[in-house]
Amino acid sequence: MHRLTIPSAAPVLLLAMACAPNNAVLTSGEYVAFISADTSSSLVAEQVAFEDWPEKDRWNIDCREFETLTKKEADALRLPDALDICDKRWGGAIEDAPDHEEWIFQGPFHAVRGDLEPWRGEAVITSEGDLQIGFHHRLPGGADFRWAFSIDPDIAPTTCVQDGEDVVSEAVDGDWLDNWQLELERYQDPSQFYTGKSNIEAVEASFAHMQPYIDAGGRLWVLNAGSYQINPQNTDQNWFFPEEYSAGWAAGKFSEERFGARGARYGEPVVYNLLDADSALGASIPESALWHCDMEQGVDPSAECQPCLSPGSGWGTHCDVIDRATVVEEEVYDEFQRLQPTPEADLDILKIRPMVLHNEWRVPDGRPPGLDGWVEMHYNYVVIDPKSNIEAGGSVSGAFTLVFESENTKSRFVVKGEFEVEKIKQDKWTADNLRAIKLEESDDVKNQDSLCIGK
Repeated sequence: MHRLTIPSAAPVLLLAMACAPNNAVLTSGEYVAFISADTSSSLVAEQVAFEDWPEKDRWNIDCREFETLTKKEADALRLPDALDICDKRWGGAIEDAPDHEEWIFQGPFHAVRGDLEPWRGEAVITSEGDLQIGFHHRLPGGADFRWAFSIDPDIAPTTCVQDGEDVVSEAVDGDWLDNWQLELERYQDPSQFYTGKSNIEAVEASFAHMQPYIDAGGRLWVLNAGSYQINPQNTDQNWFFPEEYSAGWAAGKFSEERFGARGARYGEPVVYNLLDADSALGASIPESALWHCDMEQGVDPSAECQPCLSPGSGWGTHCDVIDRATVVEEEVYDEFQRLQPTPEADLDILKIRPMVLHNEWRVPDGRPPGLDGWVEMHYNYVVIDPKSNIEAGGSVSGAFTLVFESENTKSRFVVKGEFEVEKIKQDKWTADNLRAIKLEESDDVKNQDSLCIGK
């Protein structure tokens, strides 16, 4: 089994990939970026200018609250012609305003959008055996915009268990790719799970670029590398997953600013917003803010709504957790819709909807760590055509939705699109996989895939 790693300088990898001829094509795609007007290094370096985008493709967002200033003084500081989406901005609690996408209130933003027409695209199999695809796009004014994602084609986490006097490998929760494909079926016919005509139409619009691949029985990869859970028994502790649980990652660079993919959520987004911004010091995180249901060991969550055993969680059954995550999924979509430049704009790129995984196929083992009993929400996901052959020399096609956040500014961007690769290359610009080489040389590891040590 390959172990997907997260490069510390993913944009550098994109440059290395660019040394080979083009072999990846973006058949359709678009982007929207929210450039921080007060922290963007791209603006400071004058590598991008808001005015470079056509007027129809740029607008301002400024929901800052100036509690000590008069309205006249505050208006003088705000970006001109900012969207009127900041309800009750003058004193008191903000009502009917974003609860999950709180970054909207963290500063002024120049919003820009455009169609993606990359001047270079590369697809390689890395030395670890992962599929990595990256694109370069030229922004108005000439600055480079690049992003890449990588997936582990054979993700299949295992654990070592005692079998008599021997230690053997055992799959963790069965076949993840097969079960993720079953989770994907909810988006094939949303009317079977979602209610309300407008909500069903919203789901269809969010996944329209993926629909051909979903209908064809495509495979789902959620880009979960770097994600973490919060210990429901001690909410001061965070759990990061083992490396072999990582199915994919994504990174990019918008002119001068480096970006990483937003992590998955295993509880209320507001909690993760606080933790990711280092603003949660001393804050008390209630167990009820986590999407975890402590079920009886060995029960089948898919058979019926199983009761949650922890009284502090506030959840009656695991179905209640799923229902809450689904509500948040809908609310996140609505909050991005508020960012449309005009009510008539209806931009497809702002039809952003996270994907909720129910994990009802994971049988509870009676312990909080792991993914059984948890509901998870992903902003970054890739669907691959089932006819694809993910190996060097093979072909691959599919679609993606990626939500990026800057590493050191307040900027962020979203890309959606479809891609085709007629022939995947073997990456020759990296060293051999030293871990695989040393494992093969080892006399102690009985099972090279699982790393279990046995006789």
